[in-house]
Amino acid sequence: MGKIFSPIIAVAIICSPNGNQRKQHCSSAQGVVPLVAVSKPVAAILTPILNLQLKNQEECGVVNACLEGRSFNRSVARENMENILLAHLFEQKGPSADEGIMVLMHFFFRTSYVDGLVCEVSNRGIRMRPYLDKYRASRPQFPDQNYPDSIYVPAPTAKKTIERAIELVRNGKHCAVP
Repeated sequence: MGKIFSPIIAVAIICSPNGNQRKQHCSSAQGVVPLVAVSKPVAAILTPILNLQLKNQEECGVVNACLEGRSFNRSVARENMENILLAHLFEQKGPSADEGIMVLMHFFFRTSYVDGLVCEVSNRGIRMRPYLDKYRASRPQFPDQNYPDSIYVPAPTAKKTIERAIELVRNGKHCAVP
């Protein structure tokens, strides 16, 4: 049986585009957060991961309330596929993989995934600095996919996670990916 993790409570953020027009900023309880376009190569890497996360949320809710039965089994299967896709992303080197790891810091994942993202950034080192700066105070926006606000972490949470990664990179620290 899979591990049960503590629920995640989301802060409402209003960032969805109106019709075909894309907004340049999104509003949240913390103020206005600029949106940054995710390139198509990065989106191609991340879309399968985020779609699994979205499907879990659609079926099990934001707090992943699928605790038994077929829904639970489907949730575990999606989580296993997510693990495979994340491991594959961590094995990849190059600008698209580097940026993809940064973008994922803006989405809800289990704590161990977030720790893995931070460790992966610190292990990749100074070459991550442009992506750390790009996404530190902005929210990624995908070119062909409008993810609901509920799949994103609140802007202050993402910023705090990215600042932790910046500190590790600045100090040349490396860590073992959980």
